[in-house]
Amino acid sequence: MARPQTVTDDEILQTTLDCILERGSSVSLDVIAGKLGVSAQALLKRFHSKKELVFAALRPPEDCPWHQLVLAGPTDAPVEEQLHDIAREMSLFFVDIVRRFAVLRFSGLDPRTMLQSYSEPPPLVDIRVLCEWFDRAAERGLVRSGDHRTTALMLMSALHTPAMLEDCMGCHPISDDREQNLKAIVDLLIAGLRPDATPAHDVTAAPEHDQLTV
Repeated sequence: MARPQTVTDDEILQTTLDCILERGSSVSLDVIAGKLGVSAQALLKRFHSKKELVFAALRPPEDCPWHQLVLAGPTDAPVEEQLHDIAREMSLFFVDIVRRFAVLRFSGLDPRTMLQSYSEPPPLVDIRVLCEWFDRAAERGLVRSGDHRTTALMLMSALHTPAMLEDCMGCHPISDDREQNLKAIVDLLIAGLRPDATPAHDVTAAPEHDQLTV
């Protein structure tokens, strides 16, 4: 007699997420179970209701994929190259997160309830991790010192907004060339972060125009 198939919680959650993103939150437990080769009752033994399963599947992972790249740096590579790699991974992550939260709202589940289930809400973790990267980069002279929490929030916003608009419109709001868009964002950010850049509050008054003589 064949042994019953065993699946891990991670496999269940990933398959559930794939089914939800493909068919919507109304997808049946039977469909999800069929993909996994188990019964719907087997799913309910792990997750007590479909609502609990959907909530767990849409919940962003605590171990954010791009965090490892940030925590490992900065490296000796050019700072523009490092930020471009980070921005690329963050951009892909936000595309996924936007889709999850869109389905979450459509399902009638409150995203705030989800965020409250973490010891530290993921957006605050993202800001902290990025801020610490910029702090380390400043210590190495790669960027100038400053309010790096705001810098982190600016980078996150610049990457999250296009993902949100693309999900709404079906196309990128500026250009479908993702790499070109990322390069433009990084170039603008680096322009104000270079160690030799003049902070806005240190800008000297513009020289007076030559007086006209009569």
